[in-house]
Amino acid sequence: KPRTTDTRHDFRQWTQSLDWIVQGIFDLPPLLDGHREEQARTANPALQWLRDLANAVIAEGHAGKTLTILELADVCVEASIDLPGRKDSPEEPKFRIGRTLGKLFKEAETIDENTLQLKVDGIAVTRESCEEYNSDTRMTNTRHRHRFTRVEL
Repeated sequence: KPRTTDTRHDFRQWTQSLDWIVQGIFDLPPLLDGHREEQARTANPALQWLRDLANAVIAEGHAGKTLTILELADVCVEASIDLPGRKDSPEEPKFRIGRTLGKLFKEAETIDENTLQLKVDGIAVTRESCEEYNSDTRMTNTRHRHRFTRVEL
């Protein structure tokens, strides 16, 4: 029986045969493309939360728009998405969301010095950072804005 040489799964003979069918007969991409990313996402509650948020942002028609943490908190409320962290946390939603995104973006791909990008479930989440001066506090702070766009897998 025909097989591919893909070794990205423990059941190699089975997946190699199915991979050949998927590619050779149906002209589709390799069977296990994205498999490792799915494993990482399902093992990480923060990535699962980001996936839910990304799908809600797209569903609400905000694809391609830059959103602040406060706007992302509003999306969570509108879509009934539980905030990351402990459910009984007294911490403000913007801090919980910001902390979770900060941890996730430590592992992100660098696009340029002010832009990082994560991909989750076919959606690219881009973080753009800029310095903004606050005249009330007379301090310059780093502000992050996030953009969610569909990408090809």
